[in-house]
Amino acid sequence: FTVSVIFGAALQSILFIPASIYLLFLALASAKIASTLREAILLVLILPTMHFSWGLGFLTSSKSLVPKD
Repeated sequence: FTVSVIFGAALQSILFIPASIYLLFLALASAKIASTLREAILLVLILPTMHFSWGLGFLTSSKSLVPKD
C-alpha cells in the first residue's frame, strides 16, 4: 500500500490503483462488519493497523521461529 502511494506520487498515477483497490475493500469490509457508523469509522482504522502489523511481524520475524523436523 505505502509503496504504491509513494511510487504513484513519484512516477505515474496508474500506480495508485493497488492502493485504491485496498482502500475500497477496506471500506466495504468495514461497512459490512459494522453495525453503527462509529464502528465503521473505527474499523477503517483498526483493519489496516492489524493487517500491516501482522505483515511487518511476519517479514521481520526470526528464521529460528520455524520449527525443524
